[in-house]
Amino acid sequence: MREVLHSVKETLNNGTVLVFLLLSALLAMAGQSETRLFGQYLSRPNHYADGANIPVWILPMTSFDSQVSLPYDESLFCTTTNKNNDNDNDNDNDNNDNNKATPPSRWIVDSNPTLPSSIQVRNEYESSNQKYPLCQKTLSEDRARALQNLIEKRYRHNIAIDDGLPAACTFVVGSGDFDIDTKTYHGGCPIGYKDYDGSFYIYNHLRLIVRVNSYGHVVHFDIQPKSIRGKEEWWDQVPAQVHHHGQNHGQNHGEELVANELSDYNLTVGKTKSARTTEPAKVTANETIYFSYQVEMMTSDLRWSHRWNVYLTENHLVPPQVHIYSITNSLLMVVFLGALMVNLWIKRLNMTAKLSHHQHQPLLPKSADDDDEEEGVHSSTVVGFCSCCKKNKADAQKWRLLHGDIFRPTSTYPMLLVVLTGTGAQILSSILVLCPLCILGIVSPIYKRTLLVGALGAYSLVGSWVGGYVTAQSCQALQLSKDKEARARASFLTSALFPSLLSIVHIGINSWSIRMNSPSTRPLFPDVLMVMLAMGVFVYQSYRGAEYGFANPMTPFPTATSDTIRDIPIEPNVWKRWWFRVLPYVGNALILFGIFYVENFFLMRYFWYGQFFDAYGYLTIVLVLMVTSSAAISVIWTYMQLNQENHSSWWWTSFAGGASSGLSFLWYYWSTMHTFTGGGDEGHIIPVGAAVYYHVVTSLVAIGIALSSGFVSFASSLFFNRSLYGSLSDGE
Repeated sequence: MREVLHSVKETLNNGTVLVFLLLSALLAMAGQSETRLFGQYLSRPNHYADGANIPVWILPMTSFDSQVSLPYDESLFCTTTNKNNDNDNDNDNDNNDNNKATPPSRWIVDSNPTLPSSIQVRNEYESSNQKYPLCQKTLSEDRARALQNLIEKRYRHNIAIDDGLPAACTFVVGSGDFDIDTKTYHGGCPIGYKDYDGSFYIYNHLRLIVRVNSYGHVVHFDIQPKSIRGKEEWWDQVPAQVHHHGQNHGQNHGEELVANELSDYNLTVGKTKSARTTEPAKVTANETIYFSYQVEMMTSDLRWSHRWNVYLTENHLVPPQVHIYSITNSLLMVVFLGALMVNLWIKRLNMTAKLSHHQHQPLLPKSADDDDEEEGVHSSTVVGFCSCCKKNKADAQKWRLLHGDIFRPTSTYPMLLVVLTGTGAQILSSILVLCPLCILGIVSPIYKRTLLVGALGAYSLVGSWVGGYVTAQSCQALQLSKDKEARARASFLTSALFPSLLSIVHIGINSWSIRMNSPSTRPLFPDVLMVMLAMGVFVYQSYRGAEYGFANPMTPFPTATSDTIRDIPIEPNVWKRWWFRVLPYVGNALILFGIFYVENFFLMRYFWYGQFFDAYGYLTIVLVLMVTSSAAISVIWTYMQLNQENHSSWWWTSFAGGASSGLSFLWYYWSTMHTFTGGGDEGHIIPVGAAVYYHVVTSLVAIGIALSSGFVSFASSLFFNRSLYGSLSDGE
């Protein structure tokens, strides 16, 4: 019992319990705004019998341009105040003349402040073809200007059903039997569109299509927005054409749908112009907008467990062969680099072995009679062999001459090199831990907030500790471990460098969102408190890793460092040219960018378009290929430097060679800003705030890639030099 109490006391003293309490509080604060509904990735299905209510959730409006979400504006659209009077069909104070009987599929708004605004749709198949009014709005000049501003910035409605299944926005293009459904499974449905003549139109009618399987599980949710002007066409009449249970799906008889460009996705969407008198609802002052909806219930054979497949694959918009071909191309590149590295290694070892064999081979005894006969031939053979041997020996032993200087610590900012390599190890280890969690479904790849919580956990528990350990080992390699102050400073800077950048950017973005009245903001004080908790956990874990690294001394270098510094010979003319010096960095950057390009493109669409991303298996394979390629390129470049007897610069050049990949990604991010924030429209004016936000976030991503690749290159070169000189003794 005394031993148990002593163990508990020791555990409390070393702070393990404290760090887990801080980590629990940090993860709880990071995910506190994630509601119960959208926090269940592996939730159980909800069964809806006939007459049951299916909740429909109205989420904040989002835009690809401004990246600032806005709350559902009741002054521009129908109010979200809950009405308990079943005979009151008026959802807006501006509409007091419409008091018809409430239809069965009436929208009922939940006023619970702890959940998003929700709407319940009654599941009754016999009335699923009806269209019902919501409210009417007479636009003032201010309201019309506000709506036009939202449409100009391409804000979109985000609606989900059941336990968070998002709506697939469908636009019908064509007419009659040749209707084509164009769907987008991410980003919500647009509020309206801007015509070629500069006029603004609003989608005021929503066609809700809910698909339920035989078990009563909601498996799919479609929304078809339409812009319809006037009351007489849709407000008071029920259309004659009825679509029951998936029959005649997508057909709208008697309507002509004209294509209109939606620049967000470069797709075509339907702008409805009825063959009778229907016109789109124009957003102008003193214009009355009639908001309405219709519900269609359809049966489906899809299983509930497979309902997310169509969202994750964008209905097979991108075939899996794209990822496979990209991985195959990257694999061939890695095989080529590996073969080149192995070829150089084997060639050099064979040459060294041959030279060693000729040096130790004894001369055969010869008779006196043979001496006179073979004197001329023997003399010419020896001279030829010796000249060739001297040349090959000189070429083969260039790197061998550096055994006393190769591991001499660099004098150029050694502390900075230690901190950068430790930070790169932090980031890389966190990513390599997070990807398997996403593959196993422990961390949801669908909801970004759960992904954020998983990233914080991986960075806190694994990344910070690994970063501290790598920092300790690097300090020993660069002979900084003898100074206790330098050890503490290196550990602290490693733990706080990249998290500090993230924290500053996060608080700045949150403050900007508060100023813009975005619903996704957090109160400033809890936000700062969360950052302080995170920094405390990161620093503690980094110190624990550094403590373990200093407690386990690094394996001594295979060769001793001489007291005198060997002079570096004059470089050949080709090495003095700037393009030859830059060539390895450019090659490394282009190769790593080519390997990661495809997955990087889909990740950018995931973060900026809201497109779902679930190819974490392919992403893990690509990351492994990137690590392998970066290591191979670093080894080849280091070997070329050693053959030039350059023993002082390989520390920094190995790290800079891998870190150069961040420049290629930064160039790609900045050059494609209009693609990810402007919908591919080069002439579209991006707001200043959105442009600054995009550049800052992508710069952080590029810095993370650069630090991770730099760590891999540095560690690979150090391991290569250890292996290369490990077979040599100090006397050789």
